[in-house]
Amino acid sequence: MDSDDKEVTKTSYNSKLNTKTNEVFRNDKLIYTTEETFDDNKNIIKVIQNVAGESLTVKYKYMFNKNNKIIKVIAETNGNEELFKTYTYDDQGREIEVIKFGPHLNYKTTTTYLNNRILRILKTRITKGLTEYVESDISYDHYYNPISQKVYNEKKLINEHKMTYSFNKKGDWITKTVVTKDYIWDAGKEFKPNYTETRKIKYW
Repeated sequence: MDSDDKEVTKTSYNSKLNTKTNEVFRNDKLIYTTEETFDDNKNIIKVIQNVAGESLTVKYKYMFNKNNKIIKVIAETNGNEELFKTYTYDDQGREIEVIKFGPHLNYKTTTTYLNNRILRILKTRITKGLTEYVESDISYDHYYNPISQKVYNEKKLINEHKMTYSFNKKGDWITKTVVTKDYIWDAGKEFKPNYTETRKIKYW
């Protein structure tokens, strides 16, 4: 995507059908849509993607532990079933590890907690030879907003982001400012302005 391109995502919900639809526009042109269908527990059971007029449907089945928490997800595409995700929990029932399985790489997310809040999320990728590489290391504030992110390529740190926020009266952020330190292209290795994101929130 060129730097001058404008990309907008519009999201709509249908409570009767239990669906969420995302429409992605680039320069006011619709480029793709996704429709997600949920069960009564808000688990995704079907996703329909439409890109350039071609549609793909994926259905999901869930397995649960004795505490009714998801431990395994099976994805079905064109009648073929494959292991999609596995979940691991700590003694307090908190999710500490998720592995997403792919045809060439597996992706692992490890979550660390402090005082019953998420402190850190570490994302790694695992090769078929079981070599594990860090992809990102993210720290969070008390409201689960990311405040620091380190991004890696193989074992090398390539950039680092810091985020600051302004909030509305309900405590939801309305402006996010990101500064970045680039370890590849910036010889000075200083944090520099990257982008500012704003959002409008309606409550009902």
